Amino acid sequence: MKEISAFLLITLLGLILFLLNGPLGRWADDLLFDQEVRLSKAYAYLEQGDQEAHEKGLAEYILAGDGSKSGRALALYNLGNSALSKAGRGDPAAAKDAVFYFKEALRNDSLLFPAKHNLEILVRMNEEKRAAEGRDTVKHQDGKREVNSEEKTDEGLAFPPPFIGSTP
Repeated sequence: MKEISAFLLITLLGLILFLLNGPLGRWADDLLFDQEVRLSKAYAYLEQGDQEAHEKGLAEYILAGDGSKSGRALALYNLGNSALSKAGRGDPAAAKDAVFYFKEALRNDSLLFPAKHNLEILVRMNEEKRAAEGRDTVKHQDGKREVNSEEKTDEGLAFPPPFIGSTP
C-alpha cells in the first residue's frame, strides 16, 4: 500500500510540475506578471551580465504580444543590438538577424531613430562588402602581394551598441 501511495504522490508531483512548465504555467505567469515587469526582468538579466537570459526575456516579451508598441520596439531594437554584436564577432547569420530586428523595431515605432541609424549602417556595410567582393583589390607584381589601401579588415565593433531602456 505504501508503494502505491508513494508512486501516486510522485506521479501527481510530476504532473503538477509538467503543467506548471507548460501552458498552465504560462497562463499563471501572464496572470501574475505584467508585461512591463517581464521586460524589466529581461533588463535586469542584462545588468547581471547574462546576455542569453536577457535575449530570452526580450523574446518572451515580444512573443507575449501584450506590451505596448513602443515597448516591443525597444525590445526588438535591443535584440538587434545583440545580434549586431554577434555579427561583429564574426557570425554572418547574426547580421541578417540584426537587419530583421531593426526593421521590425521601426515597424512598431517609426520614430526610433537609433534603430534607423543602425539599420542604415548595416545596409551600407553590406553594400560596401558586396562592392569589395565584386572587384579584385589584391594585385600581384613580381610575385609580391600588394593590398589596396581601400580594403578594410573586418575587426568587428570597437564598442558595443547602446541598449535603450536598460533602466525602466
